[in-house]
Amino acid sequence: MFKIIKQSGFKGWVSVEYEGGLLKMYSKDAKYPEDYAGTTATKNLVEKAGRMA
Repeated sequence: MFKIIKQSGFKGWVSVEYEGGLLKMYSKDAKYPEDYAGTTATKNLVEKAGRMA
């Protein structure tokens, strides 16, 4: 996906969404990070993917 974004010349923002906190809310034994930690981990993954593309 990020390869296509880079090749297109897109220079805008990419939105990050994390739903693990919601899943954790409905299943107390779910092993998802809290909202802030999950969003930060997702952001880091997006940045890494962008560098590799």
